[in-house]
Amino acid sequence: MLIKYVPALCLAAHWSISHRFDAVTALISTHFAKRILEVLVLHDFSGSPTEEAPVSLVVGGFYAMVTWLFMRDGARTGAHAVAGGAVLGFVGMIGNLYHHVLLRRLRSNAVPGAAKQYHVPRGGLFEFVACPHYFFEIMTFVGAACMTQTVHTFLVVFWVACMLSGRSVATTQWYVKRFGAEYPSSRRHIIPLLF
Repeated sequence: MLIKYVPALCLAAHWSISHRFDAVTALISTHFAKRILEVLVLHDFSGSPTEEAPVSLVVGGFYAMVTWLFMRDGARTGAHAVAGGAVLGFVGMIGNLYHHVLLRRLRSNAVPGAAKQYHVPRGGLFEFVACPHYFFEIMTFVGAACMTQTVHTFLVVFWVACMLSGRSVATTQWYVKRFGAEYPSSRRHIIPLLF
């Protein structure tokens, strides 16, 4: 998983030194630094399907390209739009992290050496959607796109939203199959009260 995120953070660090460090670079750098820290400290990938190194390298290259798309023009809007985008982006990162912590707590309550047990996630926006961490991930990219105001960055937001929406539907289906009637039928996939 580190192979996916390190290139983007390295590019952001290089960009900060060789070009400029602005609000967009700060947001994108923080986003990928957070992801790296989550991989190292928070996430448990045991039992998860792993991707081969070549696939991870391609994904890492893609994330580096996304990073470049956000940083190349920097903040192109007025101070209010930059501030609003920064707030939206950082709220997205905090919300994403919070829900990852909730998922981690489910795993850490397991008995060591016992068979892996799954539980219906509770707390935060898990009461309304299957994947609130995806909702906040999209929010982070929306915030960054609001700061840059380019077609390319809004296309990245569209791609992220489509990809994570599809994954949230698959996650909901897995929960329903795994937990049946125990899984709340009122929960949406990714956007509270809507989808």
